[in-house]
Amino acid sequence: MNLTTNGFQRNLPSSLGNMEMIEFLDISHNSFHGKLPRSFLKGCDSLIVLKLSHKKLSEEVFPEASNFFSILELSMDNNLFTGKIGRGLQSLRSLIMLDISNNNLSGVIPSWFDQLQDLHSLQISNNLLEGEVPISLFNMSSLQLLALSANSLSGDLPQAISGYGALKVLLLRDNNLSGVIPDTLLGKNIIVLDLRNNRLSGNIPEFINTQYIRILLLRGNNLTGSIPRRLCAVRSIHLLDLANNKLNGSIPSCLRNASLGLGRGGYIRRLFIIITFFLWEHLSVHFSNLCSCKMGLLSIMS
Repeated sequence: MNLTTNGFQRNLPSSLGNMEMIEFLDISHNSFHGKLPRSFLKGCDSLIVLKLSHKKLSEEVFPEASNFFSILELSMDNNLFTGKIGRGLQSLRSLIMLDISNNNLSGVIPSWFDQLQDLHSLQISNNLLEGEVPISLFNMSSLQLLALSANSLSGDLPQAISGYGALKVLLLRDNNLSGVIPDTLLGKNIIVLDLRNNRLSGNIPEFINTQYIRILLLRGNNLTGSIPRRLCAVRSIHLLDLANNKLNGSIPSCLRNASLGLGRGGYIRRLFIIITFFLWEHLSVHFSNLCSCKMGLLSIMS
């Protein structure tokens, strides 16, 4: 059932729980508000896809267990949910995609997420979460997209990680992460790594195991030293942003044929397009304290 983008208002009707055979329900982009009815969480046990995005739903997210044992995709982003991430989500063992981003969720990221072994995509960006990123998230065998940007997460990035599981997209921008970037952070499958606007320090690591990285965003940290020449060997890279760090030295000559992509069309505002479609083909190098050299098409902006 698709009821998206209508003018529905008021609370979600408790009668939703009577639709025991429904498998797909999308009521996004309406004006429903209030909390999820308990009858709804206990009914609808055939649901496979549930989309409740862009509404005004509030209170806690799944504070208790539901009967959504078959659900594969759950989208509850862009609401007004508050409190901790509910333990009711822990029972959704079939989940492949969970999006609870753009809410007012607080507390820490639960360690039990690693029990959702079929989870491919976990999006919790733009909330009020704090504490460290659980190391268990990086060891999940199926997780390919992990989005934790724009929270108040702190602490060091995990060091003792081997390969970072199946991760392809890791988004951690706009947090309070500190320490050095581990050499092991970029597993062999990583395509997008976004660590912008944290408090990371030390040198840019060599990223020895990287094969497929397309987008590497390290802007707005406290990185020092020079650009590692090993980046020259990463031929798949499309976008590199090292702006607003404390780098020095010269730009490797291997970048002489790169063209500047930073700022064209406002890439920061449209980064979701890059991540989704990988359409950008420009290498962005924009930072201070580097030798301003003429190298083919490469432009350096302060």
